[in-house]
Amino acid sequence: MDGIILKQVVDETAREITGKMVQSVSFYGKSLVFSTEKGDLAFHLGGQDPWIQYAPSAGYKEKQSAYPFFSFIKKNMGKGRVKEFTLPGPDRVVSFTLLSLQALGMTEMTLIVEMITGKINAFILSGGEVVQMWKIDKTGRALEPGDTYLLPRESLNTGNPDLSSPVSYLLPGHLREEMHRQGVPPEKEEAFAARLLDNPRYYILRRGSRLLLTLIPYEGAQVLDEFDHAVDAANAFYGEYLQSENLDRAREEVKKYIRKEIKKTRHTLSKVEEEEKMHGEFHTYRKKGELLLIYASRIRGYQKQVALTDPENEETIEISVDPALTPAENAQKYFKRYTRGKRAVERVKKRKEALLQKEGYLREALFYAGQAEDKEALTELGEELDIPAYRKNQKQQQKKKAPAGHRRIEVAGGLILYGKSGRANEQLSLKTAAPDDLWLHVRNIPGTHVIVKKGGEGEVSDELLHAAAQIAVWFSQSRGGGKVPVDVTLARHVRKPKGTPAGFVLYDHFKTLIIDQDSELVRRLLETPQDGK
Repeated sequence: MDGIILKQVVDETAREITGKMVQSVSFYGKSLVFSTEKGDLAFHLGGQDPWIQYAPSAGYKEKQSAYPFFSFIKKNMGKGRVKEFTLPGPDRVVSFTLLSLQALGMTEMTLIVEMITGKINAFILSGGEVVQMWKIDKTGRALEPGDTYLLPRESLNTGNPDLSSPVSYLLPGHLREEMHRQGVPPEKEEAFAARLLDNPRYYILRRGSRLLLTLIPYEGAQVLDEFDHAVDAANAFYGEYLQSENLDRAREEVKKYIRKEIKKTRHTLSKVEEEEKMHGEFHTYRKKGELLLIYASRIRGYQKQVALTDPENEETIEISVDPALTPAENAQKYFKRYTRGKRAVERVKKRKEALLQKEGYLREALFYAGQAEDKEALTELGEELDIPAYRKNQKQQQKKKAPAGHRRIEVAGGLILYGKSGRANEQLSLKTAAPDDLWLHVRNIPGTHVIVKKGGEGEVSDELLHAAAQIAVWFSQSRGGGKVPVDVTLARHVRKPKGTPAGFVLYDHFKTLIIDQDSELVRRLLETPQDGK
C-alpha cells in the first residue's frame, strides 16, 4: 500500500472509529482484526505488500496463532476504547492507541505497524517503550523490549534531509514520475500533493502489466474502477483486483508446470511406443523356431538362411540361422527370443498404459488449474501434483492429510456433490458416495466426478438427474460445445485400479445421456448456497 493512499485510509478510518469501543480482537494467518462497534479494522501483514482494511465485517474466521505477539494483543488490547489512529510521522508507519481497563486500572497501549514494503515490523508500546514486538524484518530493526521506540528513519539518524512537505516519504514512485513528467520541481511537492488531496478521487488502473491504486488517471492506462473514498478503493484493490491478478498469475504458473509435465510424458510415451514397435514381431520368433524343428532333417550343409514352408498356410518364410549350430539349437535361440520379446511387450504395454493414464490425469489437472476459483483450490492441486512451489516441509508432510473437499448443491429434493481436483474426485467417488448413489462423468473427457444423493425413498427425479448432468458437463473440457455424452452408473460400479493416478477410475453397468448444455441453468445452480462437507 503506497504511503499517500495509506494516509487517506487511516484518516478516513480514524474519523469512524476514534472514541469507539473495541469489542474483540482475532487473527487470520498474519492478519490482525480489531472488531469495533462501527466495523472491523484489519491489518494484513502477510506477503510483501501489507495493507489496512476497514469494513462493516472483514469476513475472516479466527485461527489459532503461534506468535506470542498476537497472544499478547489478545490479552492486553482485546477490549477498550480507541484513543487514536494515525500516522505518527512522514512514513508508512501506523499508530493505533487503545485505552483499556486492566487489573491495575486504566492502561494505554499503542500498536505500531511499520508497513514499509519488504520491511514489515510491529511493536506494542506502553509509555513510549517497546513491551512486545513482531519483527518479520529480522535484521532491519535493532529495537528490543524495554527500548524507547524510534521511527525507522529517526533510528538511522538521517534527520529529514529532503523533507519539504509532510508527505515526502509517502508519495509513491509512480506519482513522483508523474511530477517529473509534468515538470513539477521537488520543492513544489507539497503543492502537488495538496492538489491531489483536495477533493480526491481514487482510481484502480492497469498500466502495462501492472495494477495500480492511485489518485491520477494516467494517460494511456486502462481505468478499471474509481471511488470517492480511499477505504472503499483499498478494499476493492487489495480484496478483489489484486487477489484476482495474483490468482491468475498463480494459475498460469501451475498450468505451465503441468504442460511441461505433459510434454515430458509424451516424449517418454514416444520412446515406449518405439520399443513396443521394436518388439512387435516377437510372435514370429516362435513360428520360426517351430519350422526349424519341423524341417530339421532337411536342413543340410553350411547355410546362413533357409526358406521353409509354413504347413498352416503354405507361405514361404525366410529364416536366418547360425551355420555353426544345429537346427535344434537355432530353434532354441528363436524360442528364447520369443520369450524375451513376449515379456518385453507385456512390460512395455503396462508402461504405455501407465503413461497414458498419467497423461489423462495431467490433462484433467490442467483443466482444474484453469477452473481454480481461489488460492486454496490451487494449493490443493499443487500439493496433489507435488509442484515444488507447493511442497510442504517435512514436518507438515507428517501431519495427517485432510480429506479433499468437494462442492454441494441442493436441488429438486436431492443433493448434488462434485469434486474440483483429482484427489477430491477420488475421495468423493470412493469414500463419500454410498453404493446406491448415482455417479456421473462426461464420457472420455477430463472433468469432475458428480454424485447424486436422492432425498428419502423413491427414484431420482428427471429434474435432479438433468441438473447433475449439466454440472458434469460444465466442469469438464466439453463446456461450450454442442451435445455431450454423460455416463451414469451406480457408485458401486466405480473402482480404482491399483497404482493409478489420483482421480483415475474405471466403471461399468452404465447408461449414457446426451446432454444439450444449459449455461443459464448451471449459473442458477451455482448461485445456490454451497459448502464442502
